[in-house]
Amino acid sequence: MSAEATRSNAGFEPLLAANARSGLRTPAFRWLLAPSAAAWLILLWLSAFEHSLALCLAPRASLLEGFFANMTAGFAAIVPARWAVEWALMIAAMMFPLLVPMVRHVAARSFATQRERSVGLFVASYALVWLAAAAASSVALVAVRAAFQAIDLAAWTGLICCALAAGWQLSAAKVRAVNRCHGTVPLRPWAPHAGRDAIGFGLLHGTRCVRACLPVMALPLAGGHGPGAMTAVFAILLAERARPRPQYRLSAIILALLGLMTVAA
Repeated sequence: MSAEATRSNAGFEPLLAANARSGLRTPAFRWLLAPSAAAWLILLWLSAFEHSLALCLAPRASLLEGFFANMTAGFAAIVPARWAVEWALMIAAMMFPLLVPMVRHVAARSFATQRERSVGLFVASYALVWLAAAAASSVALVAVRAAFQAIDLAAWTGLICCALAAGWQLSAAKVRAVNRCHGTVPLRPWAPHAGRDAIGFGLLHGTRCVRACLPVMALPLAGGHGPGAMTAVFAILLAERARPRPQYRLSAIILALLGLMTVAA
């Protein structure tokens, strides 16, 4: 009699079913879901100590001088190490769960001896694209906040940026971008082509994902953000990938409500 049958007869049932336990041993869990869960826990812990950046400067002689003064203050407030860690955590928390079908595609087309390496190269190249996009979007966010501060509209920054994100959700370009995120490419399973193909696919899929998700992920950050807003944005992005027909109008309404909450706060 097997050990599992003995435990069952003795009245002890395993905490997880057999298929659930096998799922914990998959590359998708090791490379995506477990890091995402850890990143969410760290972000929730950090949110207790994080304070929104406030560009409170004295009035300048002109709008242009005020804009550049606010830009300087915004960049001075950025600590590169902290910026990199926070963006890496956000990418892992919000974007890695969306990669599960693609990691399964890479794993299924890799030999057992190459599987972990191919999946790791795919995830790393995907994250590299997102970090590059995060650097560019951070510059844009600082510029946007500086501009609104210079024209005394800082309190409306979150609402306006969320409205822009909602408009992106309703555009035809958004639909095309999400549809491309479901596409895969042929992958060769033998070395050294397996690693090269995994890197190329990671860069390609990262570019597609940035095009589809970055406006929704980054624009609400301009007005400040917390765990609640991040969770709502994550739910929007996850639903877009999981549903055969995403509810773009509903997600646009949610983003608009997030913008209204920044004004009311």
